[in-house]
Amino acid sequence: MKKLTLALAVAGVTLVGCGKVEAEMSDSQNLAGKWQVTHLNGEVIVAGGEIVRPSLLITERMEVSGNAGCNNFIGRAEYEAGSFRIPHMGMTMMFCAMPAMDVESTFAGAMKSWSVVSFENETLYLDGPNGQVVLERF
Repeated sequence: MKKLTLALAVAGVTLVGCGKVEAEMSDSQNLAGKWQVTHLNGEVIVAGGEIVRPSLLITERMEVSGNAGCNNFIGRAEYEAGSFRIPHMGMTMMFCAMPAMDVESTFAGAMKSWSVVSFENETLYLDGPNGQVVLERF
């Protein structure tokens, strides 16, 4: 009887542990896809002229690429306990007019810091110390 109780207890712990991992995997898998920035720190990003809406492609392996508003970037994202960041971004070094460079600087700064992840339908919210980034799946 003791062996059966111990086996059930271990199985229960294993199931609980697997459920938690699946929830974390599910959240990170929800991040996978193509995203386009709609708002940076409450300001609507309107493409046109020199301004390009930043975009972000996230793979299931957390590899990232996209456009930061002027320059293209690549890197590897990290996702832990409901927070997301891209600590190191390799980026091209083109010069763009000031509005585009401002967008790029704000976006890149926000991506480098840990941001709390939340979803609403096909919208991704990243809230961190460098502001809020709102992205829509496309």
